[in-house]
Amino acid sequence: METKDVIRELRKKHGYTAEQVAEGAGISRSVYPKYESGILNAGVPVLCKLADFYNVTTDYLLGREQATRPDMLTLLAQEFNLSELDKALVQAYIAISPKERGKFIKSIEDAVKQKESTRQFTGFSATKSQSDVKISQKAIARSRTEEYPDIPTAEQIANFIPVPEDSDL
Repeated sequence: METKDVIRELRKKHGYTAEQVAEGAGISRSVYPKYESGILNAGVPVLCKLADFYNVTTDYLLGREQATRPDMLTLLAQEFNLSELDKALVQAYIAISPKERGKFIKSIEDAVKQKESTRQFTGFSATKSQSDVKISQKAIARSRTEEYPDIPTAEQIANFIPVPEDSDL
C-alpha cells in the first residue's frame, strides 16, 4: 500500500477530516490533501508529524510494516505513575478531535485560573488579623468615594495593602 493510501485510511479510520489532521499534525491545510491524493510525496518531517499524530511508526506510513508503536497511554502511565482517573482523562483527550482538544485545554486552564484566584482570596481572608480586616474595611469604604466607586471585586480586595491604624490614610 502506498503512503497516500495509508494516510487516507488512517484519517478515515479515526473519523477526521483532512483539515483536522492538518491542524492536529501541524501541516499546512492546503498542502495536506495533496499528500493524500499523491500529488505530493510526504517528506521526512511530514511523515514524522503524521506518525506522532496517529501514534504509528513512519515505516507503517511508508507501507513497510503493520505494527504500531507501544501504546502511548501505557508509556505515560508508567512514566508518570498515572492513576485510573488520570488514564481516563488522557483517553478522553485522545478520543476527541484536534479542534475540540484546544477547547478542552482552554477549559482546564480556565478552571486552574479560577481555582488559583479562589485560593488567593481565601488565603488572604484566612491569614488576616481582626485589625487588618478593620483596616481593609476602612480602605474599602474610602475607595468607594475615590478610585473605586462600586463595591470592589475579590481581586481588588486581595490587592489592598493593610494600613496601620495610626496612619493618616
